[in-house]
Amino acid sequence: MFLRASVPTVISELLDKFSGPLIALWGPFLFLLLCAFGFPMPEDIILVVAGLLGAKYGYSFWLVAALTYLGIMIGDSSIFTLGNHVGRRLLKTRLGSVLFKEKTIKKAEE
Repeated sequence: MFLRASVPTVISELLDKFSGPLIALWGPFLFLLLCAFGFPMPEDIILVVAGLLGAKYGYSFWLVAALTYLGIMIGDSSIFTLGNHVGRRLLKTRLGSVLFKEKTIKKAEE
């Protein structure tokens, strides 16, 4: 649905999906959390949709800005924290050695 569509199509589809005053606030927040965990959608599109929905339902700019900021920060911080605490142990497992080659790890560390 979202992966091969043009940007205006994606924005209009998201506006339809997030119709309703409660989902208009929390839908973009949840999508931003999912983006941190690899959901294949640019955060910019979600931010535009959040602004349009905020205007449509009469929410304050500052409320929408705060929720979207929190969505990005909580998502990125949680994935960073997870990698920081579990990352080294994951690399020592068989799955970690298959997924992440030694050359790639050294390049990322540099």
